[in-house]
Amino acid sequence: MRISAVLTLLACGLIGCGGANDLRDVQRQVRERYQDVRQIQSAELIAERDSGTQLVLIDVRSAEEVAVSRIQNARRIEPGSNAAVLADVAHGAPIVVYCSVGHRSCAFAEELSAAGFTNVRNLDGGIFRWAIDGHPLVNDDGVAARVHGYNQRWEKLLPEKLRTK
Repeated sequence: MRISAVLTLLACGLIGCGGANDLRDVQRQVRERYQDVRQIQSAELIAERDSGTQLVLIDVRSAEEVAVSRIQNARRIEPGSNAAVLADVAHGAPIVVYCSVGHRSCAFAEELSAAGFTNVRNLDGGIFRWAIDGHPLVNDDGVAARVHGYNQRWEKLLPEKLRTK
């Protein structure tokens, strides 16, 4: 993982990002920080999946987070991984990456683009926005109703009904 991505994760994970107090603020900050990463809205992702487009959906969260909930058919990639973990994916394949709010997934999207992947997008607002928009979540037991909050600060960006604590 590049130093800039590590510094972003440390800053956002430990002290928060720029005083963001709601998910829209965080989404704006992520888009500003990662201007070269294309974004996709949750409704657009659903429309593409429903149209039969064979998307590669990548979840860039920890195993603990994914155990709580994920988007169906997402492939988990350990945060901090490099593009080599997708050696089985064609460089032109449509790829959508997500994490909690977008920082880790945008860093991974940059990594993929630098490695020659040409059709990479980030799910704007991550799984938080997906869940807030009312889209389905799953876990190993089936349907899930909550989202792992990543840390105490980020968890406050979720409505209480979606929080794990």
